[in-house]
Amino acid sequence: MSTINYQPLYRLDRTYWWCAGMRAIVGALLEDAMAGRGPLRVLDAGSGAGALIAGWQEKHIAFGVDISPLALRYAQAGGVKRPVEASLIGLPFADGSFDVAICLDVLYHVGLSDSRRALAELRRVLRPGGWLLVRLPAYEWLLGPHDEEFGTRRRFTARRLRSLLADAGFDVYRTTYANTLLFPVQALWRLWRRLARAGGIGRGAGDFVPLRAGPNGLLAGMLAAEGRLLRHIDLPFGLSVLALARRPREWLC
Repeated sequence: MSTINYQPLYRLDRTYWWCAGMRAIVGALLEDAMAGRGPLRVLDAGSGAGALIAGWQEKHIAFGVDISPLALRYAQAGGVKRPVEASLIGLPFADGSFDVAICLDVLYHVGLSDSRRALAELRRVLRPGGWLLVRLPAYEWLLGPHDEEFGTRRRFTARRLRSLLADAGFDVYRTTYANTLLFPVQALWRLWRRLARAGGIGRGAGDFVPLRAGPNGLLAGMLAAEGRLLRHIDLPFGLSVLALARRPREWLC
């Protein structure tokens, strides 16, 4: 993890098409859980440069946690009020501290045992009835140069993610894919580059490529359109898989 260069992505976190579009998708999936309620206590576990949390601070009490000092510096520079340096397997919060927790593209970095420990920590810091949103990269057959650059240990299906959350003691309400409209082109591109690298063609860099304003805005708009769809339906395939789950309420007998 320490050798991964996230700085270019952190620098463009607020404007890059994938980051902006995925924030729209996260907002759509959490809309019902957060609408009409507030201020809520919200945790972004693996907050990176903090653009998502910065957008919620006006209405909610939002905390961003990341293990990277570099990420936290970008978050502070971007106006995040409560950046916390910590690991997901040792969150520095009391039991039941949060109404909502999100964990976006973090659990794929670690082994399965650490994923379970991280989910146990997220369950602990959520209040009974609190919501958890998890996002992970989809489909093992898409593993390639991009995953190596960003430290992907494994990719997931909706069924696998649902099972992981259920085993951790969550009630899973929704699983869906995202980045669906662009999936055919992106999947073919990744598979071609993997084959090309196996044949000694190119060095196989990752997918992160800064774009001009026009193409960047178009791609962000396509993901935002998916966000509008996700208010009503689950998507059957995509480059990312997401699950919305809940810590069960604890009833006294």
